Amino acid sequence: MLCLILIPLLESLASKMLTPKKNHLLGSQVDLVTLALDVNGLTNLVNISISGPSQYWFGVGFNATAMQNLPYAIIVDGNGGVQERKLADHDPGKAIQTSVKILSHTVTGGVRTVLLQRPLAGLTPDHYSFSPSIATINFINALGDTVDLTQHKSRGASVIELFHDDITPSCLCADSVATINGIPYYADCKPEPLSDLLRDNNPTCQVSSYVGGLACCINHQLLLDADQTPPDFVDEIFFKFRFYFEDYNPAVHQVIHHVEWSQNGCNSGAGGPNPMACSHIEFDVVKGVGSSVGPDVQVFQSTFPARGMLETSCTPKDGQCMDGSKVGPGGIKLILAATHCHAPNCLRQELFNADTGEAICITTPVLGKSEEVFDELGYLYAPPCAWGSSQAEGFMPPPVIHMNTNLKMVTYFNSTYGHPGQMGIRQMKAAYVV
Repeated sequence: MLCLILIPLLESLASKMLTPKKNHLLGSQVDLVTLALDVNGLTNLVNISISGPSQYWFGVGFNATAMQNLPYAIIVDGNGGVQERKLADHDPGKAIQTSVKILSHTVTGGVRTVLLQRPLAGLTPDHYSFSPSIATINFINALGDTVDLTQHKSRGASVIELFHDDITPSCLCADSVATINGIPYYADCKPEPLSDLLRDNNPTCQVSSYVGGLACCINHQLLLDADQTPPDFVDEIFFKFRFYFEDYNPAVHQVIHHVEWSQNGCNSGAGGPNPMACSHIEFDVVKGVGSSVGPDVQVFQSTFPARGMLETSCTPKDGQCMDGSKVGPGGIKLILAATHCHAPNCLRQELFNADTGEAICITTPVLGKSEEVFDELGYLYAPPCAWGSSQAEGFMPPPVIHMNTNLKMVTYFNSTYGHPGQMGIRQMKAAYVV
């Protein structure tokens, strides 16, 4: 277990780092390199200190757990030169426009330390944007055995935790987990392209900005301010269910399996050992956040490989599990695609084949106006997309997707009012193509 005392590690930089103020985060972490950040929301500047072996190159990639996340990176060569890059998957990627300036450059005892400064906002979309509202940043780091950037000798992934400058220094342990009333809180927000929640600093991605949702409602718990007491009222909510079924006939029916994907960039219905499985599937619709669609419409996207919805293995008891090892060259075919999002601000959800741009399913909730089936007065209904072999009954042929097919899910919400604990999930049924 690695423990760090945050403030003393930064004191040697105090004369060059910005004067602590409110809206101001500090932190450091030691991995293959030593990384220290001073994020100042009042000056809109970040100071970045990176230390590594003086004779070789070393570097840091921000908001990433692996090179396949294609992060913004800062590389320091064995002569003290600094470059900014947009990394590629297992590839050094490309050099991008310089946005940092060197405040200091020292070599002591074989360790090179560079202190850099740049604006919080990235110069281009390829540059990572820092924010005083982001207190936890994943990063990758690497060491070379040459002066200039070549294949790394060592690589690793770590996390840097930032704290407000008036917080009492404390030991930060690598295996510590944030809790709410003693219950672990795993934000589990995935980087792009799996999800845009980290990029947009969604409040659900860290416990320090979490507003509310499932994680605060376990065993009748409530998340309130310290001076608040639970309100003395009860909401009455009515549900109406109707089930239709027919007996299974192997001559006309086929076995279907559950596949699912969350706006948080992971398989929220995981029934087996899927590395993309979710532990946290919520996010916040933030009041007043708009988009190109409109000033009061917030848009969330997730782009993911179809194999992410499947498991590496399933057991007969895994009701929400489709076994990826059983998928042949023909792929799988979708039978049903339903959306799961919360009233009243869920406007629309779209599913596309990201490789071809073809729309697979577009769902828009409708408000019931009668007592007809699926049109009950006062109830919201999100019509699913369904496919089948019977064109006489109005079904279109099922769309076929393969394990390496890239899908894109986009969900639109009205952001006139904030809504914590929102969800955007595609809950689907599929069959193996044989």
